[in-house]
Amino acid sequence: MPNRPQCNVAIVGASIAGCTAAILFARNGARVALIEREGDPAAYKKICTHTFNPAPPRQSNGGANGSQKEIQAKLVVGADGRQTRIAELAGLAAKVKPNGRFCYFAHYRNLPLQNSSRSQLWALEPDVAYTFPNDDGITVVAAFVERAKLAEWKADPEAAMLFDGLPNAPPLKKGERVSAFMGMIEIPNKIRKAFNPGLALVGDAALAIDPLWGVSCGWAFQSAEWLAEAVGNSFQRPDNLDRGLEAYGRRHKFELAGHEFLISDFSTGRGYNPIERLMFSTAARDPVCADHVLAFGSRCIGVAAFLSPSAMARAIWVNARHAMGANRTGQQPLH
Repeated sequence: MPNRPQCNVAIVGASIAGCTAAILFARNGARVALIEREGDPAAYKKICTHTFNPAPPRQSNGGANGSQKEIQAKLVVGADGRQTRIAELAGLAAKVKPNGRFCYFAHYRNLPLQNSSRSQLWALEPDVAYTFPNDDGITVVAAFVERAKLAEWKADPEAAMLFDGLPNAPPLKKGERVSAFMGMIEIPNKIRKAFNPGLALVGDAALAIDPLWGVSCGWAFQSAEWLAEAVGNSFQRPDNLDRGLEAYGRRHKFELAGHEFLISDFSTGRGYNPIERLMFSTAARDPVCADHVLAFGSRCIGVAAFLSPSAMARAIWVNARHAMGANRTGQQPLH
């Protein structure tokens, strides 16, 4: 391997976004250098509800012994996470929006669940609790909690878990905890411009958002795909490359700005606004509304589709029908 290898793309960070971008650029015929600071192929991101191993290096880049190698490329891709050094070096400062919650989670084996194949969510306002069934009998339990309770949680996260008294909640004592409780105390939302001439950011490097909604992994895959589609194999013409990067930046902002705004706003820890209360309550009462909320939560539809007149009309009808039914039986309607 030459001392100064010539590449079309140098990708810094070999986790989800970086590996996806490397594969897609290579399929387009680009010569790709994938750069990862972890020398051990078994390394993985600890603070994540799922484990994705970075790709093993094809050839050692000398990082393990402290040596350095210069790689020349027409495009540098920053896929190095929410604390991205690449963006910092390029002068792409982040717009930071504070998060009013912190998070703790752990992995349990053979935890009894109401439905072994489905995730559960308890919206407690302002706190949120989850269970995520994984492979091999493992379930991730997680809680996103207002910052006023931080001292209690730091002292004993397992005792502070929010599941006691919740409907259909799993009994944690009947499962085997197989990991430590891991916490994310400071998780601000960070929004950066996704490109500069000769540079693109993907995954958390471009948009690091509140993990409550579990969008980071999906956006890592998606942003890498958008970048590869926009740039193609335009490396022979700098003007074409710049136009491709501009197109990527426009699409990234168009597709994700609405989601970012709503997620960042909700992350302050405020109470639900009337629209959120309407849509979340109907999701628990009607399968069509539940599928609609799921489509938005998984980012299959955007804000405009989520709040379309037809969706709002059905939600109002579902809650009105529920209220009338509760009144006929002498019960108080739920809100």
